[in-house]
Amino acid sequence: MGSPKKSPVIELRDGKRLINPTLRELAQSAGVWRHCPGDEVDLAVVGAGPAGMTAAVYAASEGLSTIVFDRLGPGGQAGGSSKIENFIGFPNGLSGADLAMRSVLQMLKFGATMVAPVEVEKIEQKSSPDGFASLKLDCGVTLHARTVLIAAGVRWRRLEAQGAERFESQGVHYACTSVEAMLYDRMTSRWWAREILRDRL
Repeated sequence: MGSPKKSPVIELRDGKRLINPTLRELAQSAGVWRHCPGDEVDLAVVGAGPAGMTAAVYAASEGLSTIVFDRLGPGGQAGGSSKIENFIGFPNGLSGADLAMRSVLQMLKFGATMVAPVEVEKIEQKSSPDGFASLKLDCGVTLHARTVLIAAGVRWRRLEAQGAERFESQGVHYACTSVEAMLYDRMTSRWWAREILRDRL
């Protein structure tokens, strides 16, 4: 069979192989995909980073029917942080993954719903102050919400240099987690070792 031209390749328990699947295909094959609900809700939150999840927890705890959408999953940009120390309630800090997990559990505790990976393709305004806004989702469903909160976060501006994408995660980084720190620590150690050997030879 040889090496496929596209990667990653994921083999499922039943032997089926997915080659370079989308997040939706992966979630469906793993059995964790929840179909997009098309109900009417009080609040729809677009973005499951700390801001969106906090809003969902507060709204759901007050009895509002709440749903959260994200194109990847909970955590947002903060989800990749090795330690967050400036979030209220955690003076000793916690990892982004831990913060995301706690946020989801707290949101679900109050009855909110989360759907990911899904993208909101279009939002149509209310026809009247008491009406519903329409959210067209990439899963083919249109959901109606009294209030829509967009907490989409930020997207880093990429380095505008020809061929820079070839060096992403190989010298060009847009995040600095503990993984990158360990990687660079090893690389620096190897560089110094080579320099010492070169001087001695």
